[in-house]
Order: sequence, then C-alpha cells, then structure tokens
Amino acid sequence: MDGIDEYALQVILTILHIIGNLRNTSVEASSEVELSYPQSLLLYTVLEAGSATITQLSNSLKVTQGVVSRMVDRLEEKGLVERSRDREDRRVVTVRLSPQGREFALSMIDMHLEGLRKSLMEISPEDRERFLSVLKGIEAGMEREGGASDG
Repeated sequence: MDGIDEYALQVILTILHIIGNLRNTSVEASSEVELSYPQSLLLYTVLEAGSATITQLSNSLKVTQGVVSRMVDRLEEKGLVERSRDREDRRVVTVRLSPQGREFALSMIDMHLEGLRKSLMEISPEDRERFLSVLKGIEAGMEREGGASDG
C-alpha cells in the first residue's frame, strides 16, 4: 500500500469510528420511541431540508423508494412525520416533520452535540474551521465523482 492508500484507509477507519459513535448516540436517544438508525437518518434529513419528497429522501439516504416509503409509514405511525400529496401530481409525496418529530430530532442532535462539543473544545477554533472546510471539500469531491451516490 502506498502512502496515499494508507492515509485514505486511516481516514475511512476514523470516519467509520466517528459514525459508529454518532450511531450509538442516536440509538440511545431513539430507544424511547424505538427508532432504527436509518429512521433517525431520515428524520435528520427532513429536519435539514424542511421537507422532502420520497424520491429526494431515497437519493439522499442511498436506499430505494420502497424502503423510504416503509420508513415513512413507521415514522408516521409514531407521529414523527406527516406526508402530503402534490396537488398537481398526486404521485409525488412530500414528507415533513410533525411538531413532535421536529422536537425529537432536535433533541437527538442535542445529544450528538453534547458529546461532540467536548471533543471539539480540545481543538483550536482555527483548526475547527479548517477541519470543517476540509470535510466539506471531501464531500463535494465525492459528490462530483459520484462516489456518494454509489451507496
């Protein structure tokens, strides 16, 4: 393995460890309403977007529209999301967080922030800015290359 491959491997493993820690926090936070990790991700995605169609959620979460529809069914049963049909094209379904869903998603993010805040406080403000900039650059590069959509 050459230098960049070893570096990339270490980056991937570190990111996977961070995701694992975030996932554990989500599972702990969502245990009160019995949410799966993918359902938590759907809530976060809708929170960020404000609303999203089933197709947009499918693309963002890198799963089929059928999987998204079933997740939305379960979240709707729990009172966390609401869905509506487009007036002009009844096939298009838009998903929004219910007030309870928004409150719940924000509380899960607060749990993530609590843990992350402690770690980030050990890093200088300048390094935090560089870190975020580098992460966004990697994300943009992966989106351009199509790597993020290969799921």
